[in-house]
Amino acid sequence: MIETECNTKVKIIRSDNGTEYCNQKLTDYFKEKGIKHQLTVPYTPQQNGLAERTQRTIMDKVRCMFQDSGCDRIMWTEAANTAAYIINRSQTKKLLAATPEEVWSEKRIDLKHIRIFESKAYAHPT
Repeated sequence: MIETECNTKVKIIRSDNGTEYCNQKLTDYFKEKGIKHQLTVPYTPQQNGLAERTQRTIMDKVRCMFQDSGCDRIMWTEAANTAAYIINRSQTKKLLAATPEEVWSEKRIDLKHIRIFESKAYAHPT
């Protein structure tokens, strides 16, 4: 996706030693694409600090969404996706009040479709 949308070659990917990252299929893909795979030392999340902090930020929002909505925990994946979606469309000081999505896509975003997580919705026939 990054190579397609930004016309930039991915050179290095850093990850922990989780099986989702350390498997033959992914190793073959990295080799085919010429991507260097850096692994952190086991049990040292500090070496992947930005990713760990981002994950914590997302999960903090997920916990708030569950507390506020009272929905079943089986929805945690949807809640995490929603949290990441909202974060990517929230203004930041570092981006001079722009959102990561606006910087990435170079388009103004519209948030009229956003609703409260797990709120009731009704379909209206057109």
